[in-house]
Amino acid sequence: MVDPTSQAVSNTSISGGIISDDDIVHMLAPLTAFKSLLIAVSGGADSVALMVMVQRWLETVPHPPTVEVGTIDHGLRAGAAEEAQWVADQAGALGLAHTTKCWRGDKPTSGLQAAARSARYRLLLEIIRERRMEAPAAIVTAHTQEDQAETVVMRLARGSGIDGLGAMAEKRALKGDGLPVMLSRPLLGVSKCRLIGFLKSKQQTWLEDPSNTSLDFERIRLRQAMPQLEALGVSAEALARSANRARRARSALDHMTSEFLAAHVTLSSGARAELDIATFRLQPDEVQIRILTRLLSAFGGASPNARLSQIETLQACLADASGSQSVTLGGCFISMQMGRLWIHRESGRVALPVVDLVPGEQLVWDQRFRISAAPDEANSAHTLQIRALDAASFAVIRGHLTPEYAELSTAAAQTLPSFWCEDHLIAVPTLNVGEKQMSQINRDNVQKDVTSGEPPHAGAKGSVKVRQNGHGACKDLAQAVFIGLAEHGFGT
Repeated sequence: MVDPTSQAVSNTSISGGIISDDDIVHMLAPLTAFKSLLIAVSGGADSVALMVMVQRWLETVPHPPTVEVGTIDHGLRAGAAEEAQWVADQAGALGLAHTTKCWRGDKPTSGLQAAARSARYRLLLEIIRERRMEAPAAIVTAHTQEDQAETVVMRLARGSGIDGLGAMAEKRALKGDGLPVMLSRPLLGVSKCRLIGFLKSKQQTWLEDPSNTSLDFERIRLRQAMPQLEALGVSAEALARSANRARRARSALDHMTSEFLAAHVTLSSGARAELDIATFRLQPDEVQIRILTRLLSAFGGASPNARLSQIETLQACLADASGSQSVTLGGCFISMQMGRLWIHRESGRVALPVVDLVPGEQLVWDQRFRISAAPDEANSAHTLQIRALDAASFAVIRGHLTPEYAELSTAAAQTLPSFWCEDHLIAVPTLNVGEKQMSQINRDNVQKDVTSGEPPHAGAKGSVKVRQNGHGACKDLAQAVFIGLAEHGFGT
């Protein structure tokens, strides 16, 4: 723990002056969009300042959101548990509820900071879920102007494009089991010096993380080199300003990409994407790359995202390719034939989830579909199973599909969610197959069996069976809404 009266500040002139209550109201105004906030606090100066600022801001808001504090104990060094308890005590003194989550299990020997960051957001999302925080919710972090500048320089070193140079956005959606959770960074334009000055003015203590001086980490090595960059005129403020301008350009490119997707791409309810290759080639290279990035991310589901260099190679190939071509990338199968480009989820490489669904609830399946089924009071004990459609079942229902899906490949169909109850296929909502269609399929199959002299379908594995007792969830009330091209929980 550090006594703020003795804390040395390298830059004695605090840029922008001491943070006032009016400044706080202005900085935190975007947080009024949420019903609940989880403030991520490690105990360092930046996050403690954020926590104190949020507490003061709550006093000015007519209808304040619910606010809690979350601390992640990464288990990487001695004293971490005591520091988490210190944060809990500080939060309690401010009247804020606090939760600590521990990152358990083996830690990687390389890429430790990236792994810790991933674990941190996963655990913060767990807090939101376990505390039943009301949506829309946000995780609020204390990333500062210096953090932004360091990120820009690190991405420059990696040869990043405009997206990377845009560094950290003030807000972005997080994937949290379908929960509408945003990550908010309201202090990106604020220098660390101003935050330390604010803490001093409030006589508020904070903690120093010993790892902040460890040269084992790239960010720390860069942080220690920043004074040399400052001497050359490459200041944190200037780097952050460049990031803002890069994000502005990125926003324009994203708008062009969204317009193209809306006007020229057929999504078939998430079964596949289809577009005209000639129209695609008329777009600037950067927009083509963004179109491919969006579609691969949308249809790749839970598969690891393709690297930018791989997408650039794909775009270059599509620019010159003729005839029929096919490739797999980012969990997707991409094919070009007869002047059309087709993209769908790749089957076989990564196992698709098999999950149970209680009617009346909802879940996100493979990060592509929001799944739900209407509650069924008469059959409340029944739990539905959601799994990928198998080839045998698709072969049976294929003749009953609408023209939109007449040419859908078996490989694409096998990546779609299907609803089952007690080994009976109930519905495939993505293909517009519900109880009405399933009943007709059943009648047709029985008629075929009678005509051929074969016994009726006995429901062997892979065959299609239909419940005959009016199971409520069978009545075309099963839903699978494609959310691949939307931020989880927002705009869907």
